[in-house]
Amino acid sequence: MAVRRRKPADTGSVGGDPGAVPEAPRPLPGSAEAAGCCTKRVCAGAVLGVAVAGLLAAAFWPTGALGPCPVYFRRLASGSLAGSEAVMQFVPASLRWFTKDDLAAYNGTDEGLPLLLAIGGEVFDVTAGARFYGPDGPYKIFAARDSSRALTKGSLNEEDWKGDKAIYLGDFQDHDWNALRDQVHFYRGKYRLAGGLVGGAHMTRELAEELGGVALQAWHLNEEALKGQSRAAGKAGGPGGGGAEAGQG
Repeated sequence: MAVRRRKPADTGSVGGDPGAVPEAPRPLPGSAEAAGCCTKRVCAGAVLGVAVAGLLAAAFWPTGALGPCPVYFRRLASGSLAGSEAVMQFVPASLRWFTKDDLAAYNGTDEGLPLLLAIGGEVFDVTAGARFYGPDGPYKIFAARDSSRALTKGSLNEEDWKGDKAIYLGDFQDHDWNALRDQVHFYRGKYRLAGGLVGGAHMTRELAEELGGVALQAWHLNEEALKGQSRAAGKAGGPGGGGAEAGQG
């Protein structure tokens, strides 16, 4: 009876490819080679962690007592500018910032532009909700502007969404601040964040810190603008700094 010879095992190929190099065996646990591999992994992880921390700091380090993050590419002019012009001198390069005038173009009438809405210093792309916020929608008045007051109040009254009072929050009570917080969380959960708003409604520091993120950045930027206005008013009051707002901020 003929004896069938067993084919020798292919020890020099991977996946049937004769030109492939066989995979090197993994080092044994506890060996010097294994320890070297672990050290390399730890070092690589540390480098990656530092890089990620740097990116996060660049994106979210606000201005404050410790000064601005280095990525803020232009400093606020000391009282030489006011309002949204002043606050735009101190913006992070990594985030798109809008002024109230910028937002006016994003009302849904131009198909080449997204439909935007601002609340709590954050700008959201509400294009997906165009049937509500678009030119023919029932809530079109909330789009292309800072709707912090109107949305918090649930108001369709013109005085709450148009003119200077539309960004005035000075008469807010505790329940209003809570409602604003809830509205910001609603839009964060439903729509894409498109950027931040400068020169808009100014919330309390407590709420800004609770919300964090872009809302907190916007608060710091607005705060810098208000301080610049105060310094400018103090200088305008004369050598003695006798302006109405002298010494504030």
